[in-house]
Amino acid sequence: MERLTGQDLKTRGVTGISNALQNHDECIITIHGKATFVVMPVKQLEYYRERDLELASIEVNRDIENGDYHTDTEKHLRELLNDV
Repeated sequence: MERLTGQDLKTRGVTGISNALQNHDECIITIHGKATFVVMPVKQLEYYRERDLELASIEVNRDIENGDYHTDTEKHLRELLNDV
């Protein structure tokens, strides 16, 4: 994964990010030596989002198969409020 410092970003701007992403899917922006931000092409972000949705679907289907769900709306609201 490519890294850019905050100073690199200031001086090179979007060109620096574009160059960093030519051979990498992600670029870490460091501020004072600490990884602070990650920059990636929109296509990579969409890929991650799609994987997240697939995982959520698998988890929901597993819960349904195991009977680990309920349809009581009031109970669901109580559970949500207790988690706050």
